[in-house]
Order: sequence, then structure tokens, then C-alpha cells
Amino acid sequence: MNIKIIKNIKGNKKYLYTIFLFIALFFLTGLITPFILKNFSNNWNEKVSDKIVEIENTSNKIFDLKEQKLFYTTLQIKNELLETPTKIITERPVNIVKNNNVLLNLII
Repeated sequence: MNIKIIKNIKGNKKYLYTIFLFIALFFLTGLITPFILKNFSNNWNEKVSDKIVEIENTSNKIFDLKEQKLFYTTLQIKNELLETPTKIITERPVNIVKNNNVLLNLII
């Protein structure tokens, strides 16, 4: 079928058909463009609100993870302070920080 159509288009007819094809595409894009733009603008509000919710959820998760880490380190520090109350009195605070990995991680 396609071979017969191609064989029938010879000489100056092929230029006429290509010009007709370009004109038809030009008018089709002119008719289709408003529908595409309308659809894009309608979906834009929904997409933006979805992205805002997604960013909010992600930031809340990150905040919760950091909060849990801080809570865990405070519990560790509290337990270490309760276990060795005399160590604080006898040693200098700088030596305690150097010897304690949890406190070093908090400072860094």
C-alpha cells in the first residue's frame, strides 16, 4: 500500500504534497496548542500543591530523624553522667570531652 503511494508521487507532485503536509501540520498545531496549554495550566495547580505536600513531608521526616538522634545522645550523656558523678569532679571538663566519643560527635 505504502509502496504504491510512494510510486504515484513523482516529479513536481512530491513537492506539492510536502508543501500541503507542512501547511496541514501548521494548522493542526494551531488547533491543538490551546487545548494543551489549557490542560497544562489546569494541572499546574494540582502539581504544585502535590510538590508542596511532598516537600513538607520530607522535611518533617528529616527533622524527626535529627530530633531522635539528639534525644538518643542526650539519653546517652545523661546515663554516662549518672554512672560516673565523681569523674566529673576529679577530672577537668576538657579531658572528659576528649575521652567521650558521644560528646565529641556533638561538638563536631
